[in-house]
Amino acid sequence: YHCNYCQKDISHVPRIKCAECKDFDLCLECFSPHKNTHDYQVVENLSFPIYHPDWGADEEILLLEAIDIYGLGNWPGVSEHVGGKNPAQCRQHYFAVYIDHDMMPLPRPTPEMAQLHKKEVCPWQSLLTRIFPPPHIPFPSARPLLPPRGGSYDATGFHPKRMEFDPEYDNDAECIVADMEFSEYDNPADVQLKLQMLMLYNRRLDERERRRAFVLERSLLNTRAAQAVERRRNTQERDLYARMRVFARYQSQSSHDELVEGLLLEARMRTRIAELREYRRNGIRTFVDAEVYDTEKRRQKAAADAAVAAANAVHGQPYSGPGRGAGKARAAAAAAAAAAAAAAAAAAGGGMMQPGYGTPLGDDGLQLALAAKRGVPLDITCMPGVELLGSRERELCAAQRLLPCHYLALKDMLLRDCEKNGAITKADVSGSPFLPSSLSHFSPLLSPSPFLPPSSVCVWRYSTRHIYVVG
Repeated sequence: YHCNYCQKDISHVPRIKCAECKDFDLCLECFSPHKNTHDYQVVENLSFPIYHPDWGADEEILLLEAIDIYGLGNWPGVSEHVGGKNPAQCRQHYFAVYIDHDMMPLPRPTPEMAQLHKKEVCPWQSLLTRIFPPPHIPFPSARPLLPPRGGSYDATGFHPKRMEFDPEYDNDAECIVADMEFSEYDNPADVQLKLQMLMLYNRRLDERERRRAFVLERSLLNTRAAQAVERRRNTQERDLYARMRVFARYQSQSSHDELVEGLLLEARMRTRIAELREYRRNGIRTFVDAEVYDTEKRRQKAAADAAVAAANAVHGQPYSGPGRGAGKARAAAAAAAAAAAAAAAAAAGGGMMQPGYGTPLGDDGLQLALAAKRGVPLDITCMPGVELLGSRERELCAAQRLLPCHYLALKDMLLRDCEKNGAITKADVSGSPFLPSSLSHFSPLLSPSPFLPPSSVCVWRYSTRHIYVVG
């Protein structure tokens, strides 16, 4: 301490402290010139020890003042404020006297101070306590602590009242300036280096603030709402939003949403254009035919998966496709049903067995074999063009799983060839690239004959509206 008038050191002598002026100390000689209307305090010499022989009372006061001013942990500043003690001594003394003991937050008492607090106990005190126990006053029960509510803090670590995250972005940014001090003895190069470090620290703080403002502006703390919106999107939308998320910081929320919606619209249009091109390559011109095509495409895919499952089950290989257990069961059931139907037809019709296959070649043997090979007949009841077909033609289309519009196109082609050439043989039909070769097995459906042997010579003759088969 120094006198504010004569600047004399008065640290170890009694001094006068003005109670109204801030940090105003006077020596005994300079006390009278000060304002006589102010209150004052007489401060005696406090160099005597209290808790430790090496620490006086004045140093204890300075230590507590320095911690209150500079904060706990800034021991270089505390040491400079106390004077005569290094940072390690200040830290060790503070923790030993004020922290590391059972009477915290009170200071650790010395043995002499502990003796002063002891009271003389009356020899009859225990007897009086047993005879006249003190009244028991129940304390009001404390309210039970509520369990912590699950909110945005659990997932994001955001403190709404402090407007901070725990931990913050770039949480170690303060480490570069934690021990920095500007001293009057620093040379210009050191001062310039410290200023550059402060500029870097400010840039990191600006980036932290920018990210915090971005999160609060976009309402990214409401994780439940974000998850609900994410669940309503399909896989393509979720993937696109995840890939475009890195560009959200370069534009506003509305602009980013418009950009992503535009990209999604472009992806949908490209997908639709690819579907329409596929329809055109397959000769489809109406949406009704497109629906039929999609249904047939899905059926063929399911049939291919079932065939793979059946083949794997026969060869003892595991099936890795969807519904592996159900696929094996369906394949086994279909094979058993086909075998039972073939056996029943053979027993009822007494037909001959085809060598090497065990399939009867009676009246219905060939149809049963082909039906077992091709699966369930196609339902063409509501398909376009079915009203133009006869009963036998409908049976043919259903058995061959042929669309009525395709059958009518093939029929028109055959009628035109018959009109042009007069007659078409079976060899001409089988050699046509537009007519499926399997139609030659179903010639009975186009002729009055119940069954036409495969070795017979068939000639297709043209009539007004029908094709007749003669052998």
